[in-house]
Amino acid sequence: MSSLVRAAAVACVLISSVAFQALADDFVNACMTGNPVPDGENICICMSNRISVSERAAAIDAMNKTNAAMAKGDTSILTPQVLKTMGAVMSLQAACG
Repeated sequence: MSSLVRAAAVACVLISSVAFQALADDFVNACMTGNPVPDGENICICMSNRISVSERAAAIDAMNKTNAAMAKGDTSILTPQVLKTMGAVMSLQAACG
């Protein structure tokens, strides 16, 4: 029985690790879209390493919405919450730049 519990625990850790890595990749991809500068990847990886788990999903969403708005040339569609989250993202960028 303990082997089964141990195997289940290991499986949960592995699944959590894969899920976190996918979120990290999503963060870096969204960040890179908005930061096409020579050192952008290093900055985005640094930001990804610094953002808290609780803020990561909102930051990815905010970056995707901001990137889409910038592509359309209409930032007026961004909500106050997206702008607030982007402020936190920009603070990370300043710390990593």
